[in-house]
Amino acid sequence: MVRNKRGMVSVFIMIFSVSIISLTMLFIGGARVKAISSSVDSLGYLWAKSILGEYTDKLYERYGIFAYRAKSHSEVDDKLNRLSEITFAGKRYIDCEGCSSSLYKYSLAELDNFKKQVNKAAISEKQKKFKDIELDVYAPSDRTISNDAIVAGLPSKGRLSSFSLSNFIDKIKEIDDIKDILKGSNDELLQMKYIKNHFQSAVSQSEEDDSFFKYELEYILAGKSSDADNLKSAKHRIIAIREALNIAYINKNPQMRELALTIAELISTPAAAPATQQALIATWAYAESVNDYRLLVHGKKLPLMKDENSWAVNLKSIITNPNPDYIDKNNEKGNTYNEYLQAMIFLTNKDNRILRVMDLIEINMKYCYYGNFSISSHYTGIDYSMDVNGRTHVFSAEY
Repeated sequence: MVRNKRGMVSVFIMIFSVSIISLTMLFIGGARVKAISSSVDSLGYLWAKSILGEYTDKLYERYGIFAYRAKSHSEVDDKLNRLSEITFAGKRYIDCEGCSSSLYKYSLAELDNFKKQVNKAAISEKQKKFKDIELDVYAPSDRTISNDAIVAGLPSKGRLSSFSLSNFIDKIKEIDDIKDILKGSNDELLQMKYIKNHFQSAVSQSEEDDSFFKYELEYILAGKSSDADNLKSAKHRIIAIREALNIAYINKNPQMRELALTIAELISTPAAAPATQQALIATWAYAESVNDYRLLVHGKKLPLMKDENSWAVNLKSIITNPNPDYIDKNNEKGNTYNEYLQAMIFLTNKDNRILRVMDLIEINMKYCYYGNFSISSHYTGIDYSMDVNGRTHVFSAEY
């Protein structure tokens, strides 16, 4: 009987011991799984950051934009798999089945991603150094993109001009200073600040002289493939804007209207005098507008609405000397050529404006640094998954 009791106690102790050992092994196994999982999570995030660390340096140095180049997600997968192979080599308790990435939602060619980078850059960076020039001091630029493949591959390809001259004129008739147009959301203002900080114009050139187009603000406005065409488009628009304002000023000025009528009566029949008067007013306003443009491209300021002190062209001189160099009334107040361009750019379609900024960056990166550069092959973040010991780990990182 005593022996039976001792046997039962021994069996109970053995069962209890085995249970304790099993629980201990389970605890150790669980802790091991947890430790492995924690290490994989830390390493996986580190690898994601290492991909971001391969950003295109010239793109950041020149334009403040963080993005890394990848021909495809498989190229990134190969890098991640090499990292995992090196890290887990010789560790039999870790079975890594591979990595699979997704990049598409982080494409720099997506407007929202590009805008985020522009906004961040605009907040922190200083303005690029520009030198003021008079347009006719240097030979006009004849830069043209003659490679059809480059033109066809630009981000804005296929987008038509979205600037409405009539809409612009309606808006400026309601304001005192052309800069008053630059009112919008914080994002829009940051984007305009970025444009002002990075891109030159016909009268404000980069000190580094390292851009393909000399007239970049004009390109953002017009989107033509040559400097000459972009400058011509900007000129026609500025003259048209000034002409509308100058006609409005003449029509509000009794003495100017009376002078136009007097000359009309001298050079036409009484019946035709009113029509001739209107033709003279249009001619007078146009001559003043051409003079306005010449003032602007020579670095002068121009008040939005003229007065007696700022009006330059005499109606009689149009007949005797129709093409003077330009008449400078030494206006101390008013707006500059670049401010006219910036106001017109601000009133273009928001997406078109950003797409043409993309164009300029892509053109200059190709021209100065990397012949095969493409906005569409750059990314601002990464999502990827990694299967380890039968469990899927998911990682995300972006600039």
